[in-house]
Amino acid sequence: MRTTKLEQMPREAYDRMLRDIAGGGTPVGQQAMESRWAAEQQVTTGLDISIGGILLFGDALHQFYSDTIQEFSRQLTPSTPPLQQRYLQWHIVSLTRFYASYDLLKRGYYFESSTLARALWEIAITLVGLKRTIVSFEELFGGRIIPGQTIDRPKALDMVKKADTRIQTALLWKNSALTDAHRSHLHDFYGLLNQATHKCNLAFGYLIDLQVRGEPLPTLPELSHHVTVAWNILFMSTWGLMATLPYLDSLYPAAESPWRERYGLLLHAYQYSAQQSPSEVVQGFEEIIKIVFATSVTIPTAPAESAPAVDGLS
Repeated sequence: MRTTKLEQMPREAYDRMLRDIAGGGTPVGQQAMESRWAAEQQVTTGLDISIGGILLFGDALHQFYSDTIQEFSRQLTPSTPPLQQRYLQWHIVSLTRFYASYDLLKRGYYFESSTLARALWEIAITLVGLKRTIVSFEELFGGRIIPGQTIDRPKALDMVKKADTRIQTALLWKNSALTDAHRSHLHDFYGLLNQATHKCNLAFGYLIDLQVRGEPLPTLPELSHHVTVAWNILFMSTWGLMATLPYLDSLYPAAESPWRERYGLLLHAYQYSAQQSPSEVVQGFEEIIKIVFATSVTIPTAPAESAPAVDGLS
């Protein structure tokens, strides 16, 4: 079917059309944005009052992760092993993805937060797959690029899918060190990840449930119990990601650097918070992290003293 070529519009006419779409107002869209900003602020304030431990943990993790990337980047040299250079680059993009996910969560976009958190977990197990040579770097990206040769895209996509499947199979579903209970927790975790990502099913199901119960359908962010699910997903995903930092041991700062103690405290905070959680899946992730992410690289030990209770981790 042929399409009709539209006549070129003057810039002023195009801008006027967009203002008409917005229903007028100056600047365009201000009313909608102000309503949204106000709702987001109410959510953040409500979270701080009711379960401030989530925000404290998230802010602490963001600062630590930002400092870690800067510390590691300063240690980077041409002699840094190529694979560790790739690990660092993956962590750089993961820092941005983490903050975007966390920022969405604390402003009331719980389901949207979880779609981003999924990528953090997938990157984490990909790094393990590379570390344990389950897959090669080339396989993850569809094969080696050869100048002058056309990329066979279907073949490359098939290679990428097979590499991802091989990582999950080896580390999770056919890992003899994991018990049936561990795999049950992983199935629950992946179930949430899939529902959050595929066709927005978590959010869609929530709206259906509200309608069935005769409750109004929210069109703006609001404080909701769904923050707990979103936080658990982000908590478990980032735990895996933080467990891969020892893979970059050549970029560790000097022994006297406070970074090492901070990293040990972070791992202790994950362990302690998981043990305090009422969620069996979150509790079970402590052993899963140890089994799936363990390598010959030594992870800093947790401090001997107990950490204070952290409210809001469920």
